[in-house]
Amino acid sequence: DILFQALSQARGRPLRSYPMCTWTFDTIPALVSLRLYDLRGGNERSRPLIEQHLAWVRAEATDPRVGLPYSRLGDASGTGTGVPRGCDLSFRLCLLPHLAPAYSEQVYKQYVRHYWIDHGPLAGFAEWPPGMDGPGDVDSGPIVLRMGLAATGMGLGAAIAHHDRERLTRLCASLASFHAVRTLLATAH
Repeated sequence: DILFQALSQARGRPLRSYPMCTWTFDTIPALVSLRLYDLRGGNERSRPLIEQHLAWVRAEATDPRVGLPYSRLGDASGTGTGVPRGCDLSFRLCLLPHLAPAYSEQVYKQYVRHYWIDHGPLAGFAEWPPGMDGPGDVDSGPIVLRMGLAATGMGLGAAIAHHDRERLTRLCASLASFHAVRTLLATAH
C-alpha cells in the first residue's frame, strides 16, 4: 500500500532515489513488486501505474540518439541530464518483461543495436553510449574494451528474459574466457 500510494502520487514520474538525483531504474523494481502482488491476488491495481510510468519514460526520459531510457535525472526538477548506461539497461531489461513485454522487446533491440560489442572471442555490453568513453565506477565495475562488467554480467539475465540464445551463448563464452584469463594471471604470480 505504501508503494502504491507513492507511485500514485508520482503520477508516472520516478520515485526519488536520492536528495540530489534520481536513478530512473529504481522505480522498476517497485512496479514489479506491485505487479507480482497483483498477480498473486488476481488484481490489476498496478496496471495504470505501470502505464503512467512507461509513458513518462518514453516522453521525458528517453535519449533520442539511441532510443533508450536515461539512467539518471540530475537535478531536483527531474530533468534528464544523464545518459543511458549499460549497467542500468541490462538490469532494467531483466525486469521490464514482467511489466510490458512488447516495450521491453523494443528497448532490448535498441540496446543490442547500440551497446553490443563483439570482439571475436570476447563480447559483451558497453557501459557508455556510442561515442562516449567514461570511467568504471561502483555501478559499472571494471570496463574492458568498452565492455562493462556489470552490463555484461547482468546482460545474461537480459538475454534470458528476451529469449536471445545467440547473445546468451556469446556472453557465457566471454565470461568463461574472462575467468580463464583471470585464473592464468593469478597462477602466474
